Amino acid sequence: MFVANNNNSDDFKHSNFEKIALEIINQERKKNKLEPLSLMKNLTKISDLKTKEMSKYSDLSDFVKDQQGQNLQTVFNIYNIKNCKFIFQNMAQDYENTQDIINNWLKNEKIKNKILDGDATHFSLSYLEANNKKYWFSFIISKTDDFKESDVEKIALEIINQERQKNKLKPLSLMKNLTKISDLKTKEMSKYSDLSDFVKTQQGQNLQAIFDIYNIENCKFIFQNMAQGYITPKDIVDSWLKDRETKTKLLDQDATHFSLSYLEANNKKYWFNFIISKPDDLDEKTLSEYRQEVVNLTNQERKKNGLAPLKIFNTMMDAAQIRATEQVKLSGHKRPDGKDYITVVDDVKFDLTGAYSIGENVAQGQYTPKEVVEGWMNSPGHRANILNPDYEYIGVGAVSEKSKLYWSQIFYRGDTHGRS
Repeated sequence: MFVANNNNSDDFKHSNFEKIALEIINQERKKNKLEPLSLMKNLTKISDLKTKEMSKYSDLSDFVKDQQGQNLQTVFNIYNIKNCKFIFQNMAQDYENTQDIINNWLKNEKIKNKILDGDATHFSLSYLEANNKKYWFSFIISKTDDFKESDVEKIALEIINQERQKNKLKPLSLMKNLTKISDLKTKEMSKYSDLSDFVKTQQGQNLQAIFDIYNIENCKFIFQNMAQGYITPKDIVDSWLKDRETKTKLLDQDATHFSLSYLEANNKKYWFNFIISKPDDLDEKTLSEYRQEVVNLTNQERKKNGLAPLKIFNTMMDAAQIRATEQVKLSGHKRPDGKDYITVVDDVKFDLTGAYSIGENVAQGQYTPKEVVEGWMNSPGHRANILNPDYEYIGVGAVSEKSKLYWSQIFYRGDTHGRS
């Protein structure tokens, strides 16, 4: 907000003052390779209103005090100016012509920066002569195109996916039920006058329980964000991309789905979004690569501990694959028929004869070989199997079912009966 007084005397045509001012400003913006500002009828009406209010004050500083803390967005909404960002308002007395007042602004570094704001789109200037004084009032705003609430997600997603493409990452997708949860959260948020109070209610909340209600199973939660006051989807995504931590989440290579909900209530704009990882079921080629990678990572752990690598035993690979499939029905070391896991060798027509030792690791829900091997290494019993010096052979199973991965390892030492 800038306040000025001046006493110059030049004639000018009152009907053209706004256009004259805009022409001077746009010449300056053109020099700085910026888009020109435009006039807006309803913005001018608000400036006219402010100029009339100002004329009722003998001391301009009293008017300035009354403007402080005023909710301009409420006034803009009355005049149907929505989705705008307030950049600048200026009031002045006794400048005789448009050239003088604009030149004065351009000499003031702070005001000049507002005039040359790259986001600015619209300008207004009102003039009133009363009580032997000349009153001036101006706005500069950034007004984006109106958007439908139904387009909010698509607009934001397009910007995010452009950024992911630059970083050679797969695009995110929308998910109807994830959007429903975001909608629910936005409505909850709108009931709080202080956003920090809402944030406190979200801490420690079991999101997976909510996701399960909406049939979003086997997903990995990556990011949630809540905000107030942003005008457009572009504004909020731009703010995320400027924040290093948030940008990292947007560019998470495991992320698959995105949601963003928007609600305008209580003269505020509320936003809520999720980013999750919910991969599709993997094809057999990928699963085969995963099995091999589990073998590689397992042997890396053995090497770190001075142990010989395990050799792939295809018969045990087949047995491990059966056991991974059985984990979908029944988790643990018992088979769905109630028998012990060791009986799986019968299914692959392999006899356990002579001296032998055998062990099993199983897991479910991990998304990658690295994640599952790290999980096993952090569990004493599973770690003991991986680092057991007696074992010579390994079989690995991996199954993808309803976007969830099931894993198994079978360790073996003994006669292979000539099998590979």
